[in-house]
Amino acid sequence: MPTSRKVPTLAVHFTHIDNLPTIVQEGVLPDTSVQGGSSLRVEVGNTSIKERRRNQIVPLDPGGSVGDYVPFYFGPRSPMMYSIAAGNVDTYKGGTSSLVYLVTTLERLLQCGCTAILSDRNAALAYAEYREFHPDDPIDDGFIDWDLITARYWNDFPDGKERRMAECLVSPSVPWSAIQGIAVHDERVGADVQGIIARAGSSIPIRVRPNWYF
Repeated sequence: MPTSRKVPTLAVHFTHIDNLPTIVQEGVLPDTSVQGGSSLRVEVGNTSIKERRRNQIVPLDPGGSVGDYVPFYFGPRSPMMYSIAAGNVDTYKGGTSSLVYLVTTLERLLQCGCTAILSDRNAALAYAEYREFHPDDPIDDGFIDWDLITARYWNDFPDGKERRMAECLVSPSVPWSAIQGIAVHDERVGADVQGIIARAGSSIPIRVRPNWYF
């Protein structure tokens, strides 16, 4: 039998540790809100893909482009993380150890008043399909391939790479109160994260998860 969605449902967003101080203060902002400003100190995304996302329309309310939403994946070790680890992002060559995962759940996002639009694959693709998440939606009809999401790699699945990048697009932003934990590569990064969080007057669980990285 296909794997069913686990409830609560994991949602993760990774960013560079240098972006964390602003995130603690302002929350996680969508790409179109941080471009050209000072909120994003280190860009780890592929700039050409981000440009495509800013032109890809989301056909559900509240509308706008994919770049107007904060993207979360349903699990770690995404193809995007792999691309960074392999040095395939021209604008960022700093590796993955300084990247941190912001961890929440679909349910927590709704509790915080966010709108969650799900895509069945990489939302940058023109043929991606969308649906709004509701608490009573089991999402067990194959829209998200949970076997693929929980697999170590994606090569053995049809459209595995793009389907592994199924997304939860969050609008209008993600408040810091929605983040339930942070996962890091190693103890050193964990200590740095702990210092950033403490200086901001916040407290949040920090877990070392090297198996979330390539």
